[in-house]
Amino acid sequence: MKAGFCSHVIIRLSLFLFFILFNATGCRQQESAWRGSIKDEKGITVVRNPAQPIYKKDIVSFEEELQIGSADKSDKYIFSSIDGLDVDDNGHIYVLDSRAAEVKVFSQDGEYLRSIGGRGQGPGEMQRPLFLQITADNELVVHDYATQHFIYFSLDGQFLRQRANWKTEHIAQPVKIDQQGNLIGLEILGPPPMGGKILRKYNSSFELIMTLAEQPPDMAAKTEYSILRPTFYFDIFANDNIILGHSEKYELDILNPEGKLIKKILKKHRRMRIRDDDKDFYRERYESFIKIGGKLKFPDSFPCFSDIAVDDKGRIFVKTFEREKNKKDTFYFDLFDEEGKYLAKMPIVISLNRDSVWKNGKLYTVETNQDGVLLVRRFKVSFDIETKR
Repeated sequence: MKAGFCSHVIIRLSLFLFFILFNATGCRQQESAWRGSIKDEKGITVVRNPAQPIYKKDIVSFEEELQIGSADKSDKYIFSSIDGLDVDDNGHIYVLDSRAAEVKVFSQDGEYLRSIGGRGQGPGEMQRPLFLQITADNELVVHDYATQHFIYFSLDGQFLRQRANWKTEHIAQPVKIDQQGNLIGLEILGPPPMGGKILRKYNSSFELIMTLAEQPPDMAAKTEYSILRPTFYFDIFANDNIILGHSEKYELDILNPEGKLIKKILKKHRRMRIRDDDKDFYRERYESFIKIGGKLKFPDSFPCFSDIAVDDKGRIFVKTFEREKNKKDTFYFDLFDEEGKYLAKMPIVISLNRDSVWKNGKLYTVETNQDGVLLVRRFKVSFDIETKR
């Protein structure tokens, strides 16, 4: 009996030790699955990624917590147009309704608190606002496109001051006011199909500091739209670094606030060919342009990506042109960690872009539901990374 009991214990102990060693080895293999490299090349950190990500499954989950915009409530909860969104440290949500020319403020529970501004030409009033941001000094800034003025409010809605327009050759749309008060703006050179744009940085007096990126207009375009023309995309990190990528190649450049290139993130990439059903998808999207006699000109293959967004922790989401099967409006995103390592490839159905707001583990987006109703949505975001490494 004793010998049999001892043998049984030894077997169980051996299996237990094997299980521990197997799982430890599996974790090490998971950690070492990334086969890229990070090297310093002439003072620039270069991250080279393989074509395959570290994780084969979806590692980010979005759990909806809140919707604002229900038609079941009063008009205070209905938006006619949303052209700005931000969240303060208390979780209060600021929504710029450009058609109503006012900012609607909601509590973290989605309850209406107050409106700021209003249509007019007096102090604190606006005509066509198209930008909203809470600054590092906890002031609310609204840019009135019609008058080209920046209007400043306290977070409780008191009008503070307004400033005259910046001096630019073309009308510029504000993108971000950084922690130093500098302004990053995007100048649109012409409407489609001509296109063209310039990304520039200005100081607090609206004087030009530097040009960050530029794409000239397509002067040959008249009624023929070169659809899917490669262009640059960008976003701004919480520390004021800027990420830039031109979709002609899969390369993401990180610039510090002074505009110096400090990091390159590269990924092996094979261009997707454009199929007939892809062409039908874009013909449907640009139906109004086609109806007035416009024509779409397609290249043989897609550019490398179609947008870039970063979260408040420095993780990078790169939107690709690959769509989820049988879901034509759901695109795959490449996810990189704050170092630039290629973590995962996964479909994301929500509107994840530069206008989304990341705050304390939450994601705030602007969506349109199936009935055409504008909504502000808040998601709890979970990254299942540490447990898998």
